[in-house]
Order: sequence, then structure tokens, then C-alpha cells
Amino acid sequence: MNGRFATAFLPRDLCDIRSGSRTGQQTCERLARYSLRAAAENTISEFIDSPGHGPGASPTIPAG
Repeated sequence: MNGRFATAFLPRDLCDIRSGSRTGQQTCERLARYSLRAAAENTISEFIDSPGHGPGASPTIPAG
């Protein structure tokens, strides 16, 4: 596209459907569920990214 931007418009009926779906996503119940899920995903990601965890980590050998 030679570095140019292209603008595309959906047909009116598809635009109305998409708009309605987005409006439904902004309910308090849905936002609360999303917030909880995002917090859980962040906790898991932080654990995996911490030293000694995740891909390439060597197994822990219990002292004993």
C-alpha cells in the first residue's frame, strides 16, 4: 500500500450489530468479571516470568 492508510466502512447493518455488542460489553457485571480475569492472568504471568519459573527453568531439588 506504499505506506498509505486505507479506510474501510462496514455496511450499516453490520455496524449497528457491532455497536450494540460493544454497548453490552460496558455493563458493570461484565467489567467486574473482566477485571477479575485480568488480575488472575497478570498474577500467573508474573509468576511465570519470575526467576526460577517458566520455560528453561531448572527443576528445584529439595534440600535434604
